[in-house]
This record gives sequence, C-alpha cells and structure tokens, in this order.
Amino acid sequence: MMLDLRTDLLSQIISNYPNILDDFKLFRALLMDYYPNNKLMRNVLISSFEEQIPHDISLLKQCSSIEKKRLVKRLMDGYGYGTPLASQVVELWVSVYGVKETETESNLSLFSNNHLTEKTNVEAKPIDSIDNTGFFNQLTSEEKSIIVTLLYSDNQPVSTTQKQICAIPDYKKKIKRINEISANVYGGPVIDNNYEWPFLHDSFKNVLRQQYYEYRKS
Repeated sequence: MMLDLRTDLLSQIISNYPNILDDFKLFRALLMDYYPNNKLMRNVLISSFEEQIPHDISLLKQCSSIEKKRLVKRLMDGYGYGTPLASQVVELWVSVYGVKETETESNLSLFSNNHLTEKTNVEAKPIDSIDNTGFFNQLTSEEKSIIVTLLYSDNQPVSTTQKQICAIPDYKKKIKRINEISANVYGGPVIDNNYEWPFLHDSFKNVLRQQYYEYRKS
C-alpha cells in the first residue's frame, strides 16, 4: 500500500474543520472516513499529528529546506520512518497549508533573536517576547545567544555551533548560570552539559513551542 499524496482530501478536512489541530480524537476519526482503505496513510498522518508537524507548519508563512529537514528528522526519530516516507508526509502538509518554500536557513522564527539574525538569516522576533514565565527576562543577551544557538544546532554542523558558542566569553559559566535560573523557573536545568557538547533538553524545546503557540493565539 502506498501513500495517497493528493492534497484534496486532507485540504477538505482542514477546510471543514478549521480547529482540527486542537482535537486529536476527531482528526483520527475523520481519517477513517477520508482514508477508509489506506491504513498506512492513516498511520503516518496520525504520527505526524502527534509530533505536531501540521501544527508547526500551519504557523509558517515560508518554509526553508532546513526547516523541512528538521521536521522530517523529528518524524524519523519519533517513529523510525525512513527519509523518503517522512519527507513525503512533511511535503504533503506543506502543500495542504500552502506554505511557500524558501531557501533561507530557517523560518521557524520563534527561536530567533535580534543579534543572531545576521548569522541565521531569519526574521527577528526577540525570544523573550514569547516567554510567559519571565525566564528570559533574567538572562543577558549572551546567555540568550547560547540558548538560541543550541536550538539551531540540529540544523548546522557541530563545528559551526562550537565556534558560535566558544566565541561567547566564559560560556561555561554562562551555561551554569542559565541552569541555576532555570532551576527556579522550570525546576531543573534546560541545558545538559554532561556530554562532550552541551544541548538543550527536548522538554524545554516543547515548552518554548507551547509558549510560542500561546503567543500566536494572543
């Protein structure tokens, strides 16, 4: 069985149920009606829904190749799909939402910051403007730089990330301070520094996505 890559059926669901992304049970039920004989199609769409692929795409005006790769990787890591299958699902959602394709490095601008805009070539949206916890208000601009750089680290070579962070004076002390502040706000560290190279916890990334979602709704 193959994927049904036509956009008309999925577009009908989105058009007839504009708030469908807030109702997983309804979405799953509708797939039985629209794809009754295609179990593979139902499964991959449900998987993408659970990984918030359509949600993230629906927030975009443009989508770069790097952003697509990030979404594809999320689907592959979450469900073990091969690259071709995961790519087809992401492309389908991009088409359904009519998101324009661009060659900029990233268009998920919720993770961008003014002083990093020149490096990442994205629209500037200060990260503290989406924060509803007050966490980022306690950070210096350089500490915000560390978080934003690590958020982009999945989309660029490790060497590039290392150069960007090492260019920040006393970055290890700044990471320690970030985690001390986050312990009071989130109950634990947001950066894991126990490995060869620091990285952001996925749970913190999910918090930022939710904050961005609330920010867009307001």
